[in-house]
Amino acid sequence: MLWDAAERLRAVEEAAPVSLVALDQDERVTMWNRAAERLFGWRASEVMGRPNPLIPDDRQTEYAALRARVLQGEALSGIEICRQRKDGSLITISLCIAPIRDAEGHVCGTMNVLTDLSEAKRLEQQFAQAQKMEAIGQLAGGIAHDFNNLLTAIIGYSNLVLDRVRDQPDIAADVEEIGKAGERASCLTRQLLAFSRKQLLRPQVLDLNQVVRDFNKMLRRVVSDDIRFDIVAAPSLGRTKADPGHMEQLLMNLVVNARDAMPQGGALTLETANAVLDPEFVRRHPGSEPGDYVSLAVKDTGCGMAPEVLAHVFEPFFTTKGPAKGTGLGLSTAYGIVRQSGGYITVESTPGVGTTFTIYLPRVNEAIESTGSRAPSVTTLQGTETILLAEDEPDVRALIGKMLGGYGYTVLQARDVFDAIAIGESHREPIHLLVTDLIMPELKGTDLAQRLVRFRPAIKVLYVSGFASQVAIPLGSVSPNVSFLQKPFAAETLATKVRECLDHHVGQAGRESTVSVSRH
Repeated sequence: MLWDAAERLRAVEEAAPVSLVALDQDERVTMWNRAAERLFGWRASEVMGRPNPLIPDDRQTEYAALRARVLQGEALSGIEICRQRKDGSLITISLCIAPIRDAEGHVCGTMNVLTDLSEAKRLEQQFAQAQKMEAIGQLAGGIAHDFNNLLTAIIGYSNLVLDRVRDQPDIAADVEEIGKAGERASCLTRQLLAFSRKQLLRPQVLDLNQVVRDFNKMLRRVVSDDIRFDIVAAPSLGRTKADPGHMEQLLMNLVVNARDAMPQGGALTLETANAVLDPEFVRRHPGSEPGDYVSLAVKDTGCGMAPEVLAHVFEPFFTTKGPAKGTGLGLSTAYGIVRQSGGYITVESTPGVGTTFTIYLPRVNEAIESTGSRAPSVTTLQGTETILLAEDEPDVRALIGKMLGGYGYTVLQARDVFDAIAIGESHREPIHLLVTDLIMPELKGTDLAQRLVRFRPAIKVLYVSGFASQVAIPLGSVSPNVSFLQKPFAAETLATKVRECLDHHVGQAGRESTVSVSRH
């Protein structure tokens, strides 16, 4: 029976998925199972009967205190601690330690159960990073939305003033500088919106190989002559659905980043491939989804990045470049474009070796769309139609009213959704177009459009906003039956969009138009 029990114990020891290490009173190893061999690197024959090799020099005092408690008969569990591997590296483990007693009940050693926490720690850090990125994105989107309202007023009023002082060159020059500063600020807010995944997308079915080929000449212009630039296009590459303009912006940002990482020259490679993200990949990359993808890798042989830099590489305004050498928004913009397109982006880097950014975009089975005929160009910006304007920001509402009034339109101004509904119900004449902010207190612009279209089915809708709300417009795309204009905008841009909206249904007189609003 004793022999049978010993064999069972040996079988349990060898089959256990956790490391089992037994030590005698003199801290010599008396048990070292296969899991301990795999985790720490020493074979049992190398450690049996020898002093415990797992304790780093700087942890000896800490471990001695724990061991003393156990030798007094106390069992300890769930202690998070560092242990040393054969190659000298440290790993974080969970330690459970209990006394081993002899036949008389005296403590004659300790049994250590050690569980590797490295993977759990890595996933915990990745999850925390994903949560942080989401929180930063929400903050960035909110800031960009508020700033775009302010910039709409700054750019719009500077344009109106400029029209009045063109015959006074000194004043006109100063006003132009105000407008230019506003435009530069709007570029920053657009990048923040890209990161926060609240930008406007017009997705199309694309061949990434074709996108890279078409943009190749432009990319080569930004790469210096001492950098070898290669494109490796996968044959039979699957198709994806994304905004072609944003894909070009994504490529440009990653190529410029790679170029800046190689000030002494090097090699830059763009490589496409079909890819499958399996459950193991998803487990290691929180935020990714399993499925079929097409991938685009941007590889450089530059200076590379240390792990502490990689942890922040996609955060807005984080940069390792010197002053006046970038805003720190290039990689955060790339991150936002990929995530808003339903994809995932990874980065691998080794200091002194190089960096690889890999973009994964969902594969689709749809055919590449024909460019088709373009909408007719606007021949005049003037109009006589009646427009209902719903905007909760008084300064912006007054500005848009002035802009539209200057082009001949009759503008009915509403300070919120309920005011707009009341005007829509009481106004006796036709209202040809609703111009409404997407985000307003209590009810959204989409709710307003739904209510108005019930008793004014022929009304057209133009949404304006500091960002394309994902609540109202899934994935930032616009329903074909409505139009969208992102703030900030100049008077001419607004007038052009309004004219396009009003002329869209020419030839459909007598037929009721309906507004389709997509909602989650």
